[in-house]
Amino acid sequence: MERALQWNIVWLSLWLAFVQVLLNAHNTVVHARKLSTDDPHPGFISIDCGSPNDYLDEESGIWYQSDTNFTETGTNTKVVPNANLDYPYFGGLLNTLRSFPEGKRNCYTLKPKQGKNHKYLIRAYFAYGNYDGKNQTPIFDLYVGVNYWDTVNLGKYYYISEIIHTPTTDTIHVCLVKTVVGIPFISALELRPLNNSIYQTPLPSSQSLLINQGMFDVASTNIATHSRYKDDIYDRLWRTINVPYWYQLNGSVDIDPATTNDPYKLPSQVLRSAAQSYNLSYSLNFDYDSIWKDLDLSSLYYVYFHFAEIEKLPDGHKRIMNISLYNDQTVLSVPVTLEYLEPVTISPQYSTQSFVQFSITAASQSAVPPILNAFELMLFWTSKVHTISPTYIGKEIHVFQRTMLGTELAATLTKPTIQGSPHCKCTLPGNLNLSFN
Repeated sequence: MERALQWNIVWLSLWLAFVQVLLNAHNTVVHARKLSTDDPHPGFISIDCGSPNDYLDEESGIWYQSDTNFTETGTNTKVVPNANLDYPYFGGLLNTLRSFPEGKRNCYTLKPKQGKNHKYLIRAYFAYGNYDGKNQTPIFDLYVGVNYWDTVNLGKYYYISEIIHTPTTDTIHVCLVKTVVGIPFISALELRPLNNSIYQTPLPSSQSLLINQGMFDVASTNIATHSRYKDDIYDRLWRTINVPYWYQLNGSVDIDPATTNDPYKLPSQVLRSAAQSYNLSYSLNFDYDSIWKDLDLSSLYYVYFHFAEIEKLPDGHKRIMNISLYNDQTVLSVPVTLEYLEPVTISPQYSTQSFVQFSITAASQSAVPPILNAFELMLFWTSKVHTISPTYIGKEIHVFQRTMLGTELAATLTKPTIQGSPHCKCTLPGNLNLSFN
């Protein structure tokens, strides 16, 4: 009797221990989900295409979902083990993918919580990784609804393409369309809600495209770093740029974007450093041709300038600057005056055509040389809407596209012509450090 009682106690202890293990596992999952729902921007949609499970990315704190509930077609697979795609910050997203061997057009359906008439950043990742063993990268088109977004032609590394989009319906369709070579696929898809007041265009159009030629963190203290979520509340991807004869200025105090009035909310990591000219007599000059060649001579270009005074100046001293574009076209009717630790973004009111050049100079009343913390370079053109499906028409498309090749200096840019067709392939010159690590 006593022996039987002892066995019962042992079995009860084992059962309780097993239940505790289950509870701990459950609590871990609940905690991970809670972290994702506690996010200050709960409207994030983050899809790791081809992943068999949902998971919490510990580095970013972002909750990623499998794509099971977002598309009904395609086949999940993995890149080859020796693909070497484990890049920092997002490399884990590149190891699985969904391919679409059947049909000409296959779509993901996104239903953001904020609904229609809200501005979103949508980002798509592509990494071939010889998943099919053919060693032949495909070429295919990417659409949002019926609107042409990009042509994916990624080479052996990876490709990231972004748009900012304001839909007129509560549902957004991101579609891959078979065109020239091979089978379309996608590695990851992300949607981020934005403040509707940012990234306005001087020439709004339901069929206009604003192509981002780069989001540049100027004169960063460490060129091997970049910023995204949680440093950037909108989860934008900033890369570093160091231009010859732009000198580094470092601040000693971080600027918390949550406490500023600038709706662009640049991360403190981007704002804590700036480029400065050699002295009051010198300007900060930027020429697109010093980075990439073969501009579309018929297109319009816009620059978003981001400033923050990070140097504590003596009383009565101010940094006052003029900004001009190609042909000395002045951006502002009055010079911009910076206040200590107060970010300001100068949105484009003027465009430059054929040549992308700007100059930032010290105004006559300025006590110190001009600076620049960050800038975004964008190309504007009107694209024909390709009517593939009558079920969706977008309100406003702003396209941000970039090719980011890890630590490689050579980059491939997809650039539209007047007709909205691709492409030019350009190589960064050796005298410019444009790294994304």
